[in-house]
Amino acid sequence: MSLYAESHVNPEGPRDARPTALQIIADEGLEGKLGDKAAGARLFLTARDIKKAGTALEGIFDQGRDTLIEMDNGSLESVRKAAAKILESSRAPIRYNHLSHFLLFKLLQPTFLSRSTSAFQSRVIIVASSGHRLANEIERRFGGQGLHAFSLNPGTISTPLARHVDAAMFAQIPGLDEQTKSVKQGAATTVLAAVSKEWEGRGEKYLENCAETQPGEDDHNPLGVGYVPHTYDVAKAKRLWADSLKMTGLPEEADKEL
Repeated sequence: MSLYAESHVNPEGPRDARPTALQIIADEGLEGKLGDKAAGARLFLTARDIKKAGTALEGIFDQGRDTLIEMDNGSLESVRKAAAKILESSRAPIRYNHLSHFLLFKLLQPTFLSRSTSAFQSRVIIVASSGHRLANEIERRFGGQGLHAFSLNPGTISTPLARHVDAAMFAQIPGLDEQTKSVKQGAATTVLAAVSKEWEGRGEKYLENCAETQPGEDDHNPLGVGYVPHTYDVAKAKRLWADSLKMTGLPEEADKEL
């Protein structure tokens, strides 16, 4: 059982006992290293709005060491250049929610593979409740080379992301207030996937509430937990990979485990 399973059994809102990202760091023994950057880590962060990002990162962003790159997920050209304000006329949801992330991975893939070590293999963490097919295919193709991938659901988090959604819709979702996490709690599963020793050398798993998720009801409940049959559909994962290569203008690849 996960170390954090019990704290997720009876959620009571953003200030309950569910772990925060900082708690994950502390439990993994990394708090001191990351807190004062003694480990020498350099952060490369992307944001659509540099000014807003600078405000949000005030106090933790080191301008002398870290790099903040302008990147608009609605523009594949922006992803390629990783700094330019080039807006494409079409901003289809698939560009925001999948293709930009797929392209970014493909551009960084050689680095992920070359930097993987026996002590700590490379990990790709996809923070999207339904982005598991990309993670599964990354693991299938590159897991044997020390490049692993997870997908995770960070949970319902209290952020401005849903500020344009009608409040009446939220009112119709039972248990929403109790399930909602603070921003710090919402980052916990992501950090766990990135640094936990438990997941070293592993991948192709769908995580939520700081643990590997279990089978759930395929009832389209937006707050439902667990995975459903299509979560690990290999055929659809292969198709998504092939279609993504075409839509991003990348060459076809052999359908095999690399």
